[in-house]
Amino acid sequence: MSNTRMKAVFRKKYGSTEVIQFDDYEIPAITDDQVLIKVKAASINPADIHILTGSPFPARLMEKSFLTPKRPVLGRDVAGVIESVGSNVSEFAVGDEIYGEISGSFAEFAVASPKVIAKRPKVMSFAEAAGVPLAAATALQSLRDYGNIQPKQKVLIVGASGGVGTYAVQIAKALGAHVTGVCSSDNMGLVKTLGTDQVIDYKRDSYIDSGNYDLILDNIGSHSLKDIRKAMNDSGIYISVGGPKQMRKMIPRMLAMEIGSRIRRSKKMTQAMAKAKSEDLQTLAEMIDAGKIKTVIDKTYSLEKAVKAFEDQIDGHAQGKKIIEIL
Repeated sequence: MSNTRMKAVFRKKYGSTEVIQFDDYEIPAITDDQVLIKVKAASINPADIHILTGSPFPARLMEKSFLTPKRPVLGRDVAGVIESVGSNVSEFAVGDEIYGEISGSFAEFAVASPKVIAKRPKVMSFAEAAGVPLAAATALQSLRDYGNIQPKQKVLIVGASGGVGTYAVQIAKALGAHVTGVCSSDNMGLVKTLGTDQVIDYKRDSYIDSGNYDLILDNIGSHSLKDIRKAMNDSGIYISVGGPKQMRKMIPRMLAMEIGSRIRRSKKMTQAMAKAKSEDLQTLAEMIDAGKIKTVIDKTYSLEKAVKAFEDQIDGHAQGKKIIEIL
């Protein structure tokens, strides 16, 4: 590659959107065990806000730096075409169309390990595929691995219209569950189209009194753990994906779930921690190509408008995923 520069969205310190820069940046070099991706699309997640701001503090552990980010280029979800491969890489070849979860996807080029990417779903565009990796893998691992979801179980998805929520509804239905989604009245139509058996408008009705659920996947974390237990049956499982953004609230909540689950013999509660895995991306691609999962796109942005994407993500109340297209 003759040109060594690219356009990228990056920051040199932790902070809000005012620290974000859009400018020329060095194209990353790959090792023998990596691939270089020509990025076609990326998507933004709540995790990107935490990585941008360095808050709550564990986000800095993800960046492997407490004071200054060691990985300045932002973005995690990616869909694109492999530009070059390291000498030890046999799983992929130049020209392969892939998607996955990496570091630094808000750029024209990005580096990835073969362990965190997979072939792009055949039925999806790059923009649609870019919305899948972090959100859909979180939904899949939360329901399957943490929740041990089973056919015909009563499953509640809180925050059903968001990034993780829209995928969680579809995955739970694909796995044979009876699914209830919780969202605002404005998003009820969307959530119904995803296949829910029931939708609850949280502004009018409380899901706490709506039934004894086998499994609750919570993307919001707005109810107390005491109240949530009222909505669970005796063998129920509660999985928290989202939660309080302030450290002083988040850590005590996580500890309370862990201690409570150890003490109680029923009504298990846990915080899901999703991990990027090529095999799960392959599983999701198969479900997508079988027509069981689709990406709900809330809005698309150009790379130079990434700051606006961050601002809109911070505002919340998304209908699906916010996508950054790189043409």
